[in-house]
Amino acid sequence: MSSTALGPKYIEGLVALFKEIEWPPFDHILERIQSCENIYCCGNGGSYANASHLVLHLREVGLSAYDLMADNATVTAYSNDYGYEKVLARQLRDRATKKDILIVISGSGDSPNIIMALAEARRIGMGTIGFLGFGGGMAKAFCDMSLMFHSQDYGQLEDVHSAIAHIIKAALYPGGNGSAAAERRAGRTKGLPSDTPHPANGGTISWRTRASTPGHRENPAPDGTPKIRGIS
Repeated sequence: MSSTALGPKYIEGLVALFKEIEWPPFDHILERIQSCENIYCCGNGGSYANASHLVLHLREVGLSAYDLMADNATVTAYSNDYGYEKVLARQLRDRATKKDILIVISGSGDSPNIIMALAEARRIGMGTIGFLGFGGGMAKAFCDMSLMFHSQDYGQLEDVHSAIAHIIKAALYPGGNGSAAAERRAGRTKGLPSDTPHPANGGTISWRTRASTPGHRENPAPDGTPKIRGIS
């Protein structure tokens, strides 16, 4: 099929997916994201890329978010010791509490490591949120809240999940100011010298950026935020 025919057909499918979103329940997801202590995100393949993408935007609005697949040492060690299907659940068992939430992103909703992560989150007492395709798969039953799509087109599902990450950022941090997240960010930068390499000053930050995977807390940074040492 030529791009002239495929392009419009693909976009038409995406538009249909966006029309499936029920926005009032989506607001409840936003509220849950803002009210928890830590947010753990995970997925496989393209869904892993979207989970990492979501973590980036959650951090940008001042939330404590972690990518469970980002630490290669941990992922390979746990996969070797416990099996890939348990690589996410074991990390949650070691680090998460009932004050945290787990967000899973999955096209099929049937990946064994995603199901085991959700089951472990339920055992801990965490909140569970899913961005799912294929009608939700097995994962739907383990999620307190979900955005579920019926499409079985992985490409379109990954596109709409990526867009959801942008929508979440825009909703939590509209225009870069005037939101609760903006107030949190302003509070964290209060009193820092103007030349401190913080995003609020137009630069980047190194000494207080949260690690991709939560680890042991060390001495606090100048603004009181604990530094985190990665687990090796």
